Amino acid sequence: MKKFFLYLFSLAYIIAAAPAAWAKDQGASVAITPPIKSGANLQTIVATALNATLGLIGIIALVAFIWGGFTWMISNGDASKIAKAKKIMIWAIAGLVVIFASYGILVIIFKALGYPATGTAVK
Repeated sequence: MKKFFLYLFSLAYIIAAAPAAWAKDQGASVAITPPIKSGANLQTIVATALNATLGLIGIIALVAFIWGGFTWMISNGDASKIAKAKKIMIWAIAGLVVIFASYGILVIIFKALGYPATGTAVK
């Protein structure tokens, strides 16, 4: 399991560093901007934090779903392993449903309070 996470973090680092390395080879520069500008109001900070959190949780749920599918594929017909894989996939789908529902609830709450929905630019 440790090797899996090591490979996962290595892949994430390579994906994150690839645009800067490619731009450097092309002679261009890459400007990295912070997700929250200085002087941002509380509304912008909360919306950015909620979007980042929901996105990260969605990625985790997607990885869990893929892990369940991979477990099912390597089960070799063992009923207990197939049941475990099904359970992983069902909980991953339940997690995605909760994530989408929470995003919808947040949008409704923000609109009811008169703020723009999460994910929209605040001017």
